Amino acid sequence: MHRPSNRRERRRKIPLKHVALCALLVVSILLSIAFVFLGGAYGQDVFTVKVKAVDANGIGVPDVLLELTGYGVVFTGADGCAVLQLPKGRYNVTATFMRVNVGEATLDIYGDGDYTIAVEVFSLRITVLDAQGTPLPNVEVKAYVGREVQSESADSFGVAVFQHLPSATVRVKAYANNTLIGETEITLTRNSEVSIRRETYFKSIFHVVDLEGLPVSNVLVTAAGSESESNSSGDAEVYLKRGAHKVSFILYGLKVYEFSITVAGDASYNATIKASSLEALLLDEFEKPYIGAATLHVGEANLTADTDASGTLRVKQIPHGKLSISTAVGVPANFTFAGETLQLSIVTRELRLSASILSAYMLGALKIKATVYIGEQPLKAAVVKVYASSGVYTKKTDGSGHATFEIPIGLERTTEAKVEANGYGQSKTVPLSSETSPLVLIVFPFTFAPLIAFAILTSIYRKQIPVS
Repeated sequence: MHRPSNRRERRRKIPLKHVALCALLVVSILLSIAFVFLGGAYGQDVFTVKVKAVDANGIGVPDVLLELTGYGVVFTGADGCAVLQLPKGRYNVTATFMRVNVGEATLDIYGDGDYTIAVEVFSLRITVLDAQGTPLPNVEVKAYVGREVQSESADSFGVAVFQHLPSATVRVKAYANNTLIGETEITLTRNSEVSIRRETYFKSIFHVVDLEGLPVSNVLVTAAGSESESNSSGDAEVYLKRGAHKVSFILYGLKVYEFSITVAGDASYNATIKASSLEALLLDEFEKPYIGAATLHVGEANLTADTDASGTLRVKQIPHGKLSISTAVGVPANFTFAGETLQLSIVTRELRLSASILSAYMLGALKIKATVYIGEQPLKAAVVKVYASSGVYTKKTDGSGHATFEIPIGLERTTEAKVEANGYGQSKTVPLSSETSPLVLIVFPFTFAPLIAFAILTSIYRKQIPVS
């Protein structure tokens, strides 16, 4: 029998397919380990969360706006629920209904789950009666919360039920054939019931024009708790009881006119409000006409328009009074408008600040240079302040926009300061920090050590000279 003559011949050869399988297994294990580590480092579980807003009766409230910190906003559906995809964490939730804050809650999310938020929303039952106390069927009932409104129809018993109204002051009005027949007001703090008794109202039509005689739309006309907005023809209808009433006219949140009337029946009135066309020449920081978009801030409104080729802004039907105007930079220029042609200086360029430390020596000075620009142009006479440990230092920039400071410092190894520039209603800051140089401490021995050595040697030499 033949035996291998050496050890290599006695080794058993491993099949190639076994080698390939082992290599594949090793690669799979390494990939699995990498996936686990990378997933743990970079991945984050996301959970399915259902949030339900419930009222005082435990019923889901639709159309509730839920605002979650770090997530955004979402509305509840018809069942009062909102389904969210949220990572693990704590979320503060604010609930708003008909523009009224009705609840707040904190949600701790650790996995999939259902959550409930109790909101201050109540039901209101309205009974509409005639002058003798008999129920009035099939009338329209509206509930107003601020400018928000809900509408329901009374049943055959004169009853209308609002299932969901926020905790707020609610004004309720009843209409028959689109004519106001009664109203009441209630502040909701729980489920409530009220009645409305039919009364006689007269239609008062107000025709609203500006100082140029043009009809004005979207003017809010209010009287005795009733209100209406003027249409494109400038007409607004308000239903009022018999007697004296004060009528106010509001445009963009500003009161532009007010007068008193005595109601004895249906009537029409003319109202000329304090509003007219605004025409203003806008000049930039360098007294040149500004060509571009500008925003006119009028009460609650921001009206944006472009100037013409001469830099003139023209906007129609602007209320008289205190207004402001700004460009994209966002710095408002305040002015008072009374119908005249205006010339206004506005900010059109952004303030810029460049600051650096030129040198910093222990027991010496911190030298700082600041340069201020308006847009790309150096700004003269800009106020620059440096806040340092030794105090606050103020200068104005020169014609090149520069301001240089030398501030005393002690033995600090690191010195810090904050540079602030102010101009054209804007403020910019730049923090500075630098290691201080011990130049004074080094120069001192090198300067005076030779002198001291010379004095010592001179003294020794003199002692060795005999006295004659």
